[in-house]
Amino acid sequence: MASIVQARQALLLAFGEAKAEAVRGMAEGPVSSRCPASFLQLHPDVEVWLDPAAARALS
Repeated sequence: MASIVQARQALLLAFGEAKAEAVRGMAEGPVSSRCPASFLQLHPDVEVWLDPAAARALS
């Protein structure tokens, strides 16, 4: 998790319905080691690319 937060920039790519719950956890869930991508919430420079299927669980 430290390497995620310490990176100068972060890019997350997620495609497909199988990634929808992980994407929701990353963007809307609490920051937790149970979802390492959730640490991107603390990063100052993140770009997230999703297709509609991966984004379907977002509110």
